Amino acid sequence: MLTDGRARVGGAVARLLPGALTGAVAISWLWRHEIVIKCGLLTSYAAVLLAASGTSAALGKWMWLGDTVTASWIKNTIAIYCGLQVAALLWRVFLAASYRPWPAAVDSDLPTVTVVLPAYNEGSAVGESIHSILASDYPRQKLELVCVDDGSVDDTWTHMTTAAAGYDQARVRLVRLPHNQGKRRALLAGIGMSRAAVIVTIDSDSTIDRDTLRHLISPLVAEAEVATVAGNVTVKNVQAGLIPRMLRASFVQAFDFARCAQSQFGAVFCTPGALSAHRRSCLDQILPEWSRQHFLGRPATIGEDRALTTLHLRGGYRSVFQSNAMVRTDVPVHWRQLIRMFLRWERSNVRENLAMARFFYKPWRRRHWLFANLEYLMHLCAMLVTPLFMAAMLIAVLLHPSWLAMMLAWVIVLSLLMQGYYWRRHRDSGWIYGVLYGLVWSLALWWLPSWGLLTARNGSWMTRDKPPHGPESGGARG
Repeated sequence: MLTDGRARVGGAVARLLPGALTGAVAISWLWRHEIVIKCGLLTSYAAVLLAASGTSAALGKWMWLGDTVTASWIKNTIAIYCGLQVAALLWRVFLAASYRPWPAAVDSDLPTVTVVLPAYNEGSAVGESIHSILASDYPRQKLELVCVDDGSVDDTWTHMTTAAAGYDQARVRLVRLPHNQGKRRALLAGIGMSRAAVIVTIDSDSTIDRDTLRHLISPLVAEAEVATVAGNVTVKNVQAGLIPRMLRASFVQAFDFARCAQSQFGAVFCTPGALSAHRRSCLDQILPEWSRQHFLGRPATIGEDRALTTLHLRGGYRSVFQSNAMVRTDVPVHWRQLIRMFLRWERSNVRENLAMARFFYKPWRRRHWLFANLEYLMHLCAMLVTPLFMAAMLIAVLLHPSWLAMMLAWVIVLSLLMQGYYWRRHRDSGWIYGVLYGLVWSLALWWLPSWGLLTARNGSWMTRDKPPHGPESGGARG
């Protein structure tokens, strides 16, 4: 049997030789890139070779489990999860392929807009945000900015007042809360000072392009059923290190690609705090409930952006994505802050997935509700099945370490397929960081969805506990 196993492995390696030569040529062609890309390519390629060469031996060892209940549970869980992943990818590719942004509205059709900019311990970044907003090509007489300092303990207020001093006081209003009350309260304070037809929220560590506001508002002008619009979030501090580079590629998939698909049936599940627009008449209907939101007996202090979107959808309205409304935001540069940001997102997703269960099982609006319900079902299945899949893979790897190589090969193949969208959008080598991100997530961050599910009651913001210029600075607020 040992001889047969070696023969199978030898045959697999021999069949891989043409691919190995092709890979070597590709690696040499890309060798001019920086060391991180080189290491990522070599690691990924080695993982594929190792996985392929060890497949026969791993399958042989797997039979040691026989037809036990454990073996059946592990195999079925892995198969179901992988099937859901492929089905979700194909479904979203089908939808995103036909997505097109709304045409930009002309000045005479644009409504009045109030941009609310909440800030806490943001330092000089808030000044950059203010300048980018007031440099927009949106009609001056229809645009105002409300900046809210949420009890910062650093020099945020000084930077805010300095930046606002160069503009017409009628266009810029500043609010300073006496102590930190959380982003939700800061947004409520800013919204309460506005009488504009549209409210736009932008994070204070973010900057926008000159045409961003015009593009963002255009779907609200074109369709009366649209209550909220999501902007396109990308990374501002991309040169700050490996983590921002990986997140840039990740954001293209998680925010751009996924929201293109969801926008086709008018149910973008989260219009992000980094950049979103809300029709004021719709917003007024849900603000009282949103301001008092609780989860498992505790006030909801995170995920305010997704909570707003959920309430808009529950009212029968549409939420859409405008891909050319660009916002650039700072993201974590240290692993600890990255983990905290992801945990906050996972916990808010658990809460809002449960909240959506109250109405998503039935026809809740006039059109496209069935497509939206199908997307929600995939989200719910992923939330519930992912912990089981991770447990199954952990057991499989502990019993047979060669399964780790097979898992990494699957991750690489799926990541390469998904990064095709990145290449279509940007035409640069950043897609390599997307593949690297897939490997990093699978090896070091895989436990986050499970831990987020178990600790969903924890509403700590976590990434704004310290002033932003300390050793743990950074962190998107979305």
